[in-house]
Amino acid sequence: MPRKLVTVRHVSTITAIPRADRIAAATVGGWTCVVPVNVFEAGDRAVYFDIDSLLLATDPRFAPLAPKIIGPDGPTSAPDIRVQTIQIRGVLSQGLLLPLADFPDVGFEDILNVGKFEKPAMPLQQTSTSDAPLPEYPDFIPRTNQERVQNLTDVLTEHGTETFEESTKMDGSSMTVFFYLNDANPLANTVPSETRHNGVAVCSRNRILVENHPRSPPLFYATARALNLHETLPKIGRYIALQGELCGSSIQLF
Repeated sequence: MPRKLVTVRHVSTITAIPRADRIAAATVGGWTCVVPVNVFEAGDRAVYFDIDSLLLATDPRFAPLAPKIIGPDGPTSAPDIRVQTIQIRGVLSQGLLLPLADFPDVGFEDILNVGKFEKPAMPLQQTSTSDAPLPEYPDFIPRTNQERVQNLTDVLTEHGTETFEESTKMDGSSMTVFFYLNDANPLANTVPSETRHNGVAVCSRNRILVENHPRSPPLFYATARALNLHETLPKIGRYIALQGELCGSSIQLF
């Protein structure tokens, strides 16, 4: 079995170091690491970097550990940091231990082969036999991306005195409807004519849709038509894009 350089471990014990007020000894498995006081408690989960792990000094989580190199232009940090056994106040520190909270964006989906459950879509009637690929989503309109509030605890802590808009994150399919005035708009040249109706186009998250196309989920256009967007948006008289989540029991995620 290949050696695992980085693992999530339980902290077994925290032991005080004599004549050391700022550091303590943390035990993970059979290893001891010198850590700052009041960072870990027994039973905590932490990220353990084994001896000979090579860390990037450009990562701000590791940068303070980078050794300094004295050059003609003054001291600079080494590009990489090697985790080694060192002795601090008479205690051997074997590896590096960092709080699990320092790595909030690390996911285990790929490692554990875990996918997200998607409700199967109901089959929908198609009215065209063309199998031509749909155009790519326009690069001049940002995609919809809304993070869940449960993943934004730092933002709430840092900006807790500001006013936030509360909304519900719906689990459907991203939908964009945009209007770009007329063919005189240079952007119109980047949008295929078959996708435009009265200067209005309808998009899923990744494609510009073509009405009645076999690869276009019909509910996108049906929704735009039901909301009369092909008539309403041109009357506004300006470039505009409406974005939201198309939700329902038979939405084809796309």
